[in-house]
Amino acid sequence: MARKRGRASGTPEQPEQPTTPVEQITDVPEWEAPVPEPPAPERVPLEVDVFTGPESAFFATSSLVLGPRHALLVDTQLTRSAGRELAEWVAGKARTLAAIVITHPHPDHYFGTEEVLRLFPGTPVYADASVIEEITRTGLAKVEQWQQVYGDDVTSGPIVPGPMPTDTMLIDGSPVHMLAIGQGDCAASTVVHVPSARTVIGGDVVFNGTHLWTADTTPEQRADWLASLETVRGLEPDRVVAGHRAPGQDDDAARVIAFTGDYLREFDAHLTEHPHDPEALAAAVNETYGELTLPVMLRFGVQANTSR
Repeated sequence: MARKRGRASGTPEQPEQPTTPVEQITDVPEWEAPVPEPPAPERVPLEVDVFTGPESAFFATSSLVLGPRHALLVDTQLTRSAGRELAEWVAGKARTLAAIVITHPHPDHYFGTEEVLRLFPGTPVYADASVIEEITRTGLAKVEQWQQVYGDDVTSGPIVPGPMPTDTMLIDGSPVHMLAIGQGDCAASTVVHVPSARTVIGGDVVFNGTHLWTADTTPEQRADWLASLETVRGLEPDRVVAGHRAPGQDDDAARVIAFTGDYLREFDAHLTEHPHDPEALAAAVNETYGELTLPVMLRFGVQANTSR
């Protein structure tokens, strides 16, 4: 804290009665006014806007944390075309893009980074160390896999994020927390907590109005996934942005968390009944969740889980 300056010690001597006009006296001491402390920087509430990709990109979400001057982008879509559309959407917000954060190593959340950087060159891209390790290990194989589906609309050289310099970033003075939560639909997942907006950007720890991606998890891992949901609940958000969100869905935290947990529990209950019958498992899940979008998620999930 800056030290205020005041009178010098002791009592200044009184000058003798001047024999010259008062205005000519030059040796009268001048007192320095106290220096005020600078005001603390004002923390402004942040906002969170959400871009949802097309069905061809699995309704993946990208979230933009907005301050008055700067923004933080979370996840970047699957295809080049979706990435370009995202980049133009971000540019329309008229903020300086401070950084990009990748929540987990699935291509539909980071392959579009290259297109975003075309409009925002030099923007740092960050991820948790566990996410970086998995992207480094699987990235090129995933390129080959998805180019068979989308051809040149998939990057040939995905951007590998750098390590996060901190688990709390300040956007125009307001904190944004990165929490390496662990298990979601994959083992390396990060959620982003924006306290001033009472919002959690959940990546694929939470889903909203779509079938869940269960192909990469075992029942034991899904038990850990349920524990991750409780961690998100413990942050007491009003709003949770899911990694995949069907059109027309809101982000009500209690509903989104409950939906994700209920689906996981019901899926595993039916898997116990039909451990080796993918068609019966899919039919049982659809009795409750047949109206959900992205049935391809269910198809891959039942195939993977009944073949183990």
